[in-house]
Amino acid sequence: MSIDKYNTFMAVANRGSFSGAAETLNIAVATVSRHIASLEKEMDVTLFDRLPNGVRLTMAGERRLLDISRLVKSYYALLAQGNSEQGKKLLVFSVPPINHLCTSELLKAFNMEYPDITVEVLEDQQTYQALEEGWCELGFIGNRHKLSPLLQCTNLSDLRLCIVLPAKHPLATRESLSLTELVNEDFIFPEPEVKSYLVFMDACRKCGFTPRIKQTMFQMDSGFFFVSNNQGIILSVKEAISLFNTDGCVFVPLTEEFYLGGGLARRKDRPLSPAADTFWRFVSERSL
Repeated sequence: MSIDKYNTFMAVANRGSFSGAAETLNIAVATVSRHIASLEKEMDVTLFDRLPNGVRLTMAGERRLLDISRLVKSYYALLAQGNSEQGKKLLVFSVPPINHLCTSELLKAFNMEYPDITVEVLEDQQTYQALEEGWCELGFIGNRHKLSPLLQCTNLSDLRLCIVLPAKHPLATRESLSLTELVNEDFIFPEPEVKSYLVFMDACRKCGFTPRIKQTMFQMDSGFFFVSNNQGIILSVKEAISLFNTDGCVFVPLTEEFYLGGGLARRKDRPLSPAADTFWRFVSERSL
């Protein structure tokens, strides 16, 4: 079994492109392509349809995604448990895009204070479920929705939403906008299983309309690419400017106050390994 190839498969499925998966895994695009080609040969199926702007799971790929996701989670959970007990390594799951918005400076600070503990963040759409079912000890999740009674969550960020428009959009020069002015626009939304989908949908509905969703995305960087190519508009936060390629995009503040937040979660009823407990306490001290 090659866990690297399965991990690559999941990353491509989550990011919707080979380049996005390469960025997530910090490997070359050629390596991603080689892993996927190898899996397709081994399984004798086509896992992804190759599209002009990325890739999309085929029906065969979708059927294998859940099983492979469970396999990878089991592998990493066992590996992380052993490493954590020795105080060497900690695996933390994360829901995109919370990983990008919450963890960068936090992980740098933790590494400075605890250089003997290596924290690896694994992006997974099912982080919430993984925490509830005990696949992982800790996970970064969105904190704007009802929390399971099994979980405890810190609050790491409350980032105000804005609207992202193509640079040549007629409203791109405005100092601020109300969501109510965007009723007839084509929106690009996260996939429904991504937690921020509900945050964005709630914001629009509170302004009296259901957004017209032209297409969906797994990752925010894909959204900025679509916006820059005049394929629609997205909701995001200004902090994303420093994290993604936003060329061709204009961020306009909303007059309404809507927020995208995130935090670190754990099961209340399960003791943490030494490494996980150290990280949990470190993060809790810095929570809002």
